[in-house]
Amino acid sequence: MAQVAHVQMVMGSPYARALARRAAREPGAAGGTRAGRGTRRVGVMEPEILATHDGFVVRRTVEEDWAEVRALRLEMLDDTPLAYLETTEHARGRRERDWRERAREGSSPEAITAVAITADGRWVASMTSKIPLGMRRPYLLGVYVAPGFRGSGGVTDAVLAEIERWAAERGDVLMLDVHERNDRARAAYRKRGWVETGHTFPYPLAAGGLEVEMLKPLR
Repeated sequence: MAQVAHVQMVMGSPYARALARRAAREPGAAGGTRAGRGTRRVGVMEPEILATHDGFVVRRTVEEDWAEVRALRLEMLDDTPLAYLETTEHARGRRERDWRERAREGSSPEAITAVAITADGRWVASMTSKIPLGMRRPYLLGVYVAPGFRGSGGVTDAVLAEIERWAAERGDVLMLDVHERNDRARAAYRKRGWVETGHTFPYPLAAGGLEVEMLKPLR
């Protein structure tokens, strides 16, 4: 699946400011074998394996994954810059503690980051969901599937299924924003049951661009 725009919500980031503006307008704001939850060894959080599939597993990220999280983030920014609200330069400037926080959040009660890892240890997909501050509904964020693993079935739908499972416990719909010129992503989402709401928002990284809001009913 193509990518949807996302940047880690840190104070002062373009995405954080855009979401804050939208929250002010939102009413009422305030496939394979399943496995168990993650466990904690002394000082180390063991990742929760969400599902196992032929050739790859889907699991949540933990703090110890920070280097892999960083590498995959840089890979996705290089692959499709328009799909994310962060530049490669900005991402490279993040400190280790920022990446550790990002990886740790993937196993927090407030968010999930599900990744697909092949049998030889390659990270080939990542998707995140959370309810952004001031919002009422969970959002799909930071979607990336490496070339060669995209398309229907397989990695894309396996990871998305885990995101939707998590989001369904927290809301009736799953939301996302996608750049108006990211036709491949918009088509992929429509194919999987997403519809455009008719709402658009300014694309923070370049004047004149728009983010298109989409949603998928979960119940």
